[in-house]
Amino acid sequence: GCGEKINLTPTFATTSECIGWPCPSGRAEQRTNDNFGRDGRTEEWLAGRRSGRWQEFMEFQVDRARKQYALSEPGIRQLPPGGPQLATWLMRELYAGILDPIESSGYDVFSRRHSLSWGSKLWRGLGIWWKVRGGRA
Repeated sequence: GCGEKINLTPTFATTSECIGWPCPSGRAEQRTNDNFGRDGRTEEWLAGRRSGRWQEFMEFQVDRARKQYALSEPGIRQLPPGGPQLATWLMRELYAGILDPIESSGYDVFSRRHSLSWGSKLWRGLGIWWKVRGGRA
């Protein structure tokens, strides 16, 4: 179904995975491996309103994303040293870093877009460069 196709990314699972999403066929796909979104408020979520078990859902998603980022590390270490490895470590660090502002906002992903400041990106980038350069990444 559509949920399985969407769930190919190692980052946040889309809302469709847990609460149902209209598929191209027009029917809603509903996953059976969890209970998020089964409180009848799917329409509110899709309209950008937090309701029901939103916080629990987002805590689950952030925890899941952090685990996926951690699982990616052995694969990154297998990339050719230099540019490919450094760029991948950098992207992993920057995308994982966005999870902290999402949490600190109370999981408010509807009214604002979360990002890292330029300074935070620079600091994290220097940290990754230093780790890769020293063979500690």
